Amino acid sequence: EEFLIALPDTPVDQARKMAERVRDIVQNTPLSIGAGKMPVGVTLSIGVALGTGDDCDVTDVIERADAALYDSKSSGRNAVTLARTAA
Repeated sequence: EEFLIALPDTPVDQARKMAERVRDIVQNTPLSIGAGKMPVGVTLSIGVALGTGDDCDVTDVIERADAALYDSKSSGRNAVTLARTAA
Protein backbone atom coordinates (compact mmCIF):
# COMPACT_ATOMS: atom_id res chain seq x y z
CA GLU A 1 0.00 0.00 0.00
CA GLU A 2 1.01 3.62 -0.41
CA PHE A 3 0.17 6.44 1.97
CA LEU A 4 0.73 10.19 1.87
CA ILE A 5 1.66 12.27 4.89
CA ALA A 6 1.69 16.04 4.47
CA LEU A 7 3.83 18.06 6.86
CA PRO A 8 3.05 21.73 6.20
CA ASP A 9 5.73 24.26 7.11
CA THR A 10 8.24 21.50 7.85
CA PRO A 11 11.85 21.83 6.69
CA VAL A 12 13.04 18.89 4.58
CA ASP A 13 15.58 17.74 7.21
CA GLN A 14 12.83 17.51 9.83
CA ALA A 15 10.53 15.68 7.38
CA ARG A 16 13.32 13.19 6.67
CA LYS A 17 13.88 12.66 10.41
CA MET A 18 10.14 12.09 10.91
CA ALA A 19 10.10 9.58 8.05
CA GLU A 20 13.13 7.76 9.51
CA ARG A 21 11.43 7.64 12.90
CA VAL A 22 8.25 6.13 11.39
CA ARG A 23 10.32 3.64 9.36
CA ASP A 24 12.28 2.61 12.46
CA ILE A 25 9.16 2.15 14.61
CA VAL A 26 7.49 -0.03 11.97
CA GLN A 27 10.65 -2.08 11.43
CA ASN A 28 10.98 -2.72 15.17
CA THR A 29 7.32 -3.59 15.79
CA PRO A 30 6.59 -7.14 14.59
CA LEU A 31 3.06 -7.70 13.34
CA SER A 32 1.23 -10.65 14.93
CA ILE A 33 -1.32 -12.26 12.63
CA GLY A 34 -3.66 -14.79 14.25
CA ALA A 35 -3.36 -16.65 17.53
CA GLY A 36 -0.20 -18.69 17.90
CA LYS A 37 1.34 -17.40 14.68
CA MET A 38 4.91 -16.18 14.46
CA PRO A 39 5.26 -12.39 14.33
CA VAL A 40 5.98 -11.02 10.88
CA GLY A 41 8.55 -8.28 10.31
CA VAL A 42 7.39 -5.28 8.29
CA THR A 43 9.54 -2.64 6.60
CA LEU A 44 8.84 0.66 4.86
CA SER A 45 10.23 2.39 1.82
CA ILE A 46 9.62 6.14 2.00
CA GLY A 47 10.02 9.04 -0.42
CA VAL A 48 10.24 12.60 0.92
CA ALA A 49 9.68 15.67 -1.27
CA LEU A 50 9.66 19.34 -0.41
CA GLY A 51 7.19 21.83 -1.84
CA THR A 52 7.74 25.51 -1.15
CA GLY A 53 6.28 28.83 -2.13
CA ASP A 54 2.82 30.03 -3.04
CA ASP A 55 3.09 28.61 -6.54
CA CYS A 56 4.01 25.10 -5.31
CA ASP A 57 2.47 22.48 -7.59
CA VAL A 58 1.07 19.75 -5.34
CA THR A 59 0.94 17.24 -8.20
CA ASP A 60 4.66 17.80 -8.86
CA VAL A 61 5.54 17.32 -5.18
CA ILE A 62 3.56 14.07 -5.03
CA GLU A 63 5.18 12.81 -8.24
CA ARG A 64 8.66 13.58 -6.89
CA ALA A 65 7.87 11.87 -3.57
CA ASP A 66 6.57 8.85 -5.49
CA ALA A 67 9.75 8.71 -7.59
CA ALA A 68 11.85 8.89 -4.39
CA LEU A 69 9.74 6.09 -2.91
CA TYR A 70 10.56 3.88 -5.90
CA ASP A 71 14.23 4.84 -5.55
CA SER A 72 14.04 3.52 -1.96
CA LYS A 73 12.47 0.30 -3.19
CA SER A 74 14.97 -0.23 -6.00
CA SER A 75 17.96 0.42 -3.74
CA GLY A 76 17.08 -2.39 -1.36
CA ARG A 77 13.91 -1.27 0.43
CA ASN A 78 13.42 -0.23 4.05
CA ALA A 79 14.90 3.21 3.41
CA VAL A 80 14.05 6.90 3.27
CA THR A 81 15.02 8.72 0.07
CA LEU A 82 14.88 12.47 -0.48
CA ALA A 83 13.39 13.53 -3.81
CA ARG A 84 15.30 15.66 -6.24
CA THR A 85 14.31 19.30 -6.10
CA ALA A 86 11.79 20.64 -8.60
CA ALA A 87 13.20 21.63 -11.95
